[in-house]
Amino acid sequence: MVCPYNNKSETQIQAWKQEFDEENESQTPKSGRTVTQTVWEPMECQRENCGAFFDGRCHYKD
Repeated sequence: MVCPYNNKSETQIQAWKQEFDEENESQTPKSGRTVTQTVWEPMECQRENCGAFFDGRCHYKD
């Protein structure tokens, strides 16, 4: 069982893309865009070590 609210790790991946104005010889950027993707890896349930776990199950959303 995985924990519904606690993550073991978080990874952010960013990519940058620029578009240049072809008419301008100085290669001045016309526009740019950043895309960020976040990936969360859930941790395993800590069971008895967690305050939301009792009566044999997780009560986090109760």
